[in-house]
Amino acid sequence: MYGPHLKLSCTPLGKNYSTGLQKACHQFVIRSGLDTEVLWNDARQLKADPVYKRPFRIKSFVQWSPLGTYLATIHRQGAAVWGGASTFNCCMRYAHLQVKLIDFSPGEKYLVTYSSHEPSNPCDTHRVVLNIFDVRAGKVMRDFKGIAAEFAVGGTGGVSWPIFRWAGDKEDKYFTRIGKNVISVYEIGTFGLIEKKSIKVENVMDFSWSPLDPVLALFVPELGNQSAWVIPGKEELRQKNLFNVSDCKMYWQSSEEYLSVKVDRYTKTKKSTYTGFELF
Repeated sequence: MYGPHLKLSCTPLGKNYSTGLQKACHQFVIRSGLDTEVLWNDARQLKADPVYKRPFRIKSFVQWSPLGTYLATIHRQGAAVWGGASTFNCCMRYAHLQVKLIDFSPGEKYLVTYSSHEPSNPCDTHRVVLNIFDVRAGKVMRDFKGIAAEFAVGGTGGVSWPIFRWAGDKEDKYFTRIGKNVISVYEIGTFGLIEKKSIKVENVMDFSWSPLDPVLALFVPELGNQSAWVIPGKEELRQKNLFNVSDCKMYWQSSEEYLSVKVDRYTKTKKSTYTGFELF
């Protein structure tokens, strides 16, 4: 039975984490056939220490939550999370038929589930369904439905996972997705758009949240005579034009003091590329 009918009663991360510190090791998971097994990686003993093992009828994969509190499993009817210092009880189930992908918020407060469905008419396009669940309550807080193109990166190409990216801190206050010429930022209080509208940015192709504060870095590629540029934030904090750009990747330093941009540029002949870094 899938739905928000179980009481979440998992051991908090602190107990698992302190146990790991005492043992100076980490937990890892192995799948073999129908069996899923959790073990401690004890380097001092040069062997794995079993924690829990049981058969799961899992559709595709298992996945740890970001802080290691839960182990999520994927099934035909939806997803489930398991936890506890040694028991690994089922803490909660999340109903989402034919779920294919999941993603936790950084603070483990929310779980995003994704499915795509082939149309009955070959002329139609794939349909996408996303649900955002409250992890502890098992309740759907917001859903998104539409054709795959609506969730594609920059409104073009295919869907890139995760579709939603969360603000970097563990408060889980904001989540964002990119569309054609827009960045949509949602707040958890209402699960609606901030100021009830998306941020219009022509040709935006990528963005990256700061790990600590609600600051966004955006990448807009070259178009005609327009240079590529990177800018953090809705209120402009810094902007830099980049030329002959093939691609950009943005990486924040963990304490938010620096933003590094890996820039792939074309050579003069345009036949090859080379890589450099810009530091903000």
